[in-house]
Amino acid sequence: MNVVRLLHTQVLGNEALRWLIAVAVALVVYFALRILRGFVRSRLKVVAARTRLAFDDVLVETIGGTHTFTIVGAALYLGSLGVAFGGRVHEYLARGFVLVLLIQLALWANHALRAVLERYRQDESLGAGRRTGLAAIGFVGRLVLYTLVFLLVMENLGIHVNTLLAGLGISSLAVALALQNILGDLFASLSIVFDKPFEIGDFIIVDPHLGTVEHVGLRTTRVRSLSGEQLVFPNNDLIRSRIRNYKRMAERRVVFSFGVLYQTPPETVERIPGMVREIIESWPETREKISHGVPTWWGGRKTFAMFADDHHGDGRLALWIKSTADAQEDLVAMDPARFFVPPYVGPSGWVGMRLDRRPNWDAVAGLLEQGYRLVAPKRALKQLDGE
Repeated sequence: MNVVRLLHTQVLGNEALRWLIAVAVALVVYFALRILRGFVRSRLKVVAARTRLAFDDVLVETIGGTHTFTIVGAALYLGSLGVAFGGRVHEYLARGFVLVLLIQLALWANHALRAVLERYRQDESLGAGRRTGLAAIGFVGRLVLYTLVFLLVMENLGIHVNTLLAGLGISSLAVALALQNILGDLFASLSIVFDKPFEIGDFIIVDPHLGTVEHVGLRTTRVRSLSGEQLVFPNNDLIRSRIRNYKRMAERRVVFSFGVLYQTPPETVERIPGMVREIIESWPETREKISHGVPTWWGGRKTFAMFADDHHGDGRLALWIKSTADAQEDLVAMDPARFFVPPYVGPSGWVGMRLDRRPNWDAVAGLLEQGYRLVAPKRALKQLDGE
């Protein structure tokens, strides 16, 4: 009798028995939802392991984003339905539960977006520029998602969204004006990623600046110049500039001049273009390309000579030729006015030969052939030697 009387005791306007039933319902719902979450996720993992579809992998990640506070909120709300509350308590509880569901939907959408983007990032054929584009897409996607959830939450709390949107419209205009450069760079990065005027690793020239693209970010693009320093371009300024992309040029005709003394006989001057052409074109698998903005000659897939005209203001008209360390040392010691150690490639044994000091063309041909033989494929050397 004491137990029955105790169960019928009034507690906050409800019998104790109702409170016990509400707690029991809440506990059952809590543990049932936790078990269901674990069961569904484990089964989906098994299915995902058997297939190559992306959908089931994304679904596994999405279900894994089910937060414990959502389960607790569902359990408390369903348990409270059996309890009578005065006033508008049930209405507030319902709004709170809807608020929890909206936050959970945002978490599911965020996990799904992250899983999709991560799957694309794992593609080895995806360039670094595209990876930057995925980061930008993720940022914009989350911004839109959280904005929608925020508006829905405000509406659920009884705040008039129309009035809020009108106020936000004026505020967003001011914010957009203040952040127009940042937003311009952000959308310019998307333009670079999808339009692809250049990619990481391309050698580009932008106005007077030139170098190799190292990084394409959401705000800036970084280029490594020939002299070693890093150039940082705002993306918005970059896409408005005229960009010359040398890496996408398979081959190019380059016209350059040789400096000779005024005392050079006219018949010798007329023979200079033919001398250069004869030297370069006489060997098999030799091609002229542009590398780092200058004419470069290749034997097969490797470089053996490049043209340098006043490189970084050194005042020389010269050829940089592949050689050995011993030959470089001997040549520079023998005639330092004509031969020199070029920057960058000098430590690898290259030697520079000036063309503005009445060059001996037999010596030019000999050095070029030596450089060619150091890099040319064996089949090309056999063809050159007539084997």
